[in-house]
Amino acid sequence: MSGTAPIDKRGRHLNRKHKLSVETKNKILEYIKSFKARSSHYSLNKTKRIYLSAELNVKKMYDMFKEKFPQVKASYETYRSIFCKFNISFGYSRSDTCSFCDQLKVRIDACQEEKVIKDLMFQQKQHLAKAEVFYARKKQARLRSRTKADTEAICIDFGRNLPMPNLSTNDVYYSRQLSLFSFIVHKLSNSEVFFYAYPETVGKKGANEVCLFLFDYITLKLPAEVRNLQIFCDSCSGQNKNFAVFKFLHYLVHHRSKLESTEVTFSIRSYSYMECDKDMGTLNGKFRAEVPNDWCKHIETTRLTPAPFLVEKVDCYMIRNWTDFLSAMYMKKCPFATCPIRQLKTTKEHPCLVFYRNTYNGLWNSSVIVPPRKKRITGPPLPDGQFYHPPVATFG
Repeated sequence: MSGTAPIDKRGRHLNRKHKLSVETKNKILEYIKSFKARSSHYSLNKTKRIYLSAELNVKKMYDMFKEKFPQVKASYETYRSIFCKFNISFGYSRSDTCSFCDQLKVRIDACQEEKVIKDLMFQQKQHLAKAEVFYARKKQARLRSRTKADTEAICIDFGRNLPMPNLSTNDVYYSRQLSLFSFIVHKLSNSEVFFYAYPETVGKKGANEVCLFLFDYITLKLPAEVRNLQIFCDSCSGQNKNFAVFKFLHYLVHHRSKLESTEVTFSIRSYSYMECDKDMGTLNGKFRAEVPNDWCKHIETTRLTPAPFLVEKVDCYMIRNWTDFLSAMYMKKCPFATCPIRQLKTTKEHPCLVFYRNTYNGLWNSSVIVPPRKKRITGPPLPDGQFYHPPVATFG
């Protein structure tokens, strides 16, 4: 008669026999909060997600709650609905954790003096702050490469070994398998990715291979207008962080005149998760592959956006002995310690120097890596436009 629908009065009575009381709800909340949780090792930023022991689950926690509070009447579904309001997971990734962080954690747990604990916690915060600086520098380099045509930034890293044949047959499982190596170059400006793939019978995973792949990418794949290159990589001394790679970057700037400056930023140990790892994570580890071409086809078809992965098949004739080739033009021994270096820079204005620093924001030091002119070993002069090429590396 009034022209409006009547108000539904269902559920508005107070006769609810099975309604959860406030006391029961608070007991469940306090019991869940009583469990000691931890944050993820790989999360540098502040996150609300916490992790409980991998030995627990919701059913075990509910059974433990009923044993402790047998007089409380609460069903499993009630307990689970309250538990889901928390941002909690069971078990967290502890593979490849930082040895320095683990050492500090053990010392903090075992120490009883407040002053020493504060000092250890300050060291831990300082260590994590350094890792955050690396990712912040990489983000700034990405934005800079998108706005300046003469500047580019790349991430480089070796991917995980891909087994061949990758089959489920037990004879294959118990036999020694051939591995396919891959060196990944990720272009930060447009997410273009190159995979340099080769079997372990063709080459190793050392400084010669790093120099080869960087030389091929910079001379053939990198646009001609790029004159300043920033490289982000991990601190593996056998691959990226060694005197052979330092000499090679100096050689590119001052002998090939391809670039005007190069700058390498090394990550903090155990905090080197980059775009190359994301690219490798997109591959299906259970893909059926019998020969290297099967893995190469799988890599090419794994990603569609923003662009498919590009695969460069490496043969034994492409592997060059850059170490011996560069030793004739540079000092035999590095004049500075390479382990503590965080950044390395070479510029066109200083033909005999390399600049380095042991912190991300410290002062730049310089060292001469080119011997005196009398001690340099060079071949006969070549016509303009021609240059010497490193010899083919012997690998058996």
